[in-house]
Amino acid sequence: MGSIKMATIKMEVERIISSHQKYPLLSPATLLYGLSVGYGGMVHLRSRLYGTGLLPRKKLPCPVVSVGNLTAGGTGKTPMTQYLARGFAQFGAKAAIVSRGYGGRAQKSGGVVSDGANLFLGPEDAGDEPYMMAASLPGVPVIVGGDRFAGGISAVERFCPDVILLDDGFQHLRLHRDLDLLLMDGRYPLGNGHILPRGALREPASASARADAIIFTRSDGEIGDLTRIEPFVGNIPRFQSMHRPAIRMRISASNALESEAPESEVVQKPSTKNFPLSGRRIYAFSGIADNHGFRGSLEKEGGNICGFQNFPDHYAYGPSDIREIMERGKSSGAEIFATTEKDYVRIRGKYRWRPELLVMGVDIDFGNDGKPFDAFIRRCISPGTG
Repeated sequence: MGSIKMATIKMEVERIISSHQKYPLLSPATLLYGLSVGYGGMVHLRSRLYGTGLLPRKKLPCPVVSVGNLTAGGTGKTPMTQYLARGFAQFGAKAAIVSRGYGGRAQKSGGVVSDGANLFLGPEDAGDEPYMMAASLPGVPVIVGGDRFAGGISAVERFCPDVILLDDGFQHLRLHRDLDLLLMDGRYPLGNGHILPRGALREPASASARADAIIFTRSDGEIGDLTRIEPFVGNIPRFQSMHRPAIRMRISASNALESEAPESEVVQKPSTKNFPLSGRRIYAFSGIADNHGFRGSLEKEGGNICGFQNFPDHYAYGPSDIREIMERGKSSGAEIFATTEKDYVRIRGKYRWRPELLVMGVDIDFGNDGKPFDAFIRRCISPGTG
């Protein structure tokens, strides 16, 4: 019961963090606002200390590209990191990914998730997102650990990469980076405008001045209110991208349990983008930073959502959760279940799905900004090219 209560409290806090509505003075939002004032002051001071050199930075012996954001989760750092890793391969440059490994047992000790050919850590040790990247990026080593400099040194010594991709690195000021890519949700670039824990901002809007480029994700050509960051971003290059849903796997009761198959046959299946969702009765569930966005992506593809369960980000599903999902799906008349790629790594190989389960991923599409963005990346990493 205690874990259920904590999950409920966490979801209520996440609801306040993402909400744009005004709350009465006597409400939990007021307490969270008070905490955010103190937190905002501390992160601003920390940034100033690094900016003035009073806190030293460490530098790796190869270029470092950081992918990060100002808001807590939901901007697409993982698919963007995957996009860049594949892009560098097309440029003829070998990338290695260094991630904190949030939620994994190896976060403190550090470890190699993949050498680009073999997986050494599961999601319980690596964290769900690093595992997902390692499984989907053949040829790209993935290293986790809270000490990103140590992780970078390990990557350089063991794999000799041409570039290090620092996953979720915008606030990791201890490590020097050659290129800081700041991701912002095109719909709500600053969330609800408040700093954690009242809002989703990890830092004040002024921190956007550190970026070398801003990438608006989930952008359909229109960008939300930018008045609070315009004084800081000046002529910083800006690009727009979209999240395109893609089906990674289809799991059904007729299949053998995934754990009975070799890992390489299970983890990465080809995207089947043309599989029809239109008109299908779908029961969906997710435990990510933007559950609402996942539901919206299914609806945008024409899916008829007959039920949806949302869980806190990085939620650890138990047998009772899956049993409830299956029972609700059956009673709703669902033709199919759907969840995210990130959620699936936490339940893989444990359950038989009837009806089948669609595992949905995200592809990054820069549209008309694709070629300019690629040229920008190449110039920054290899001056004089592009």
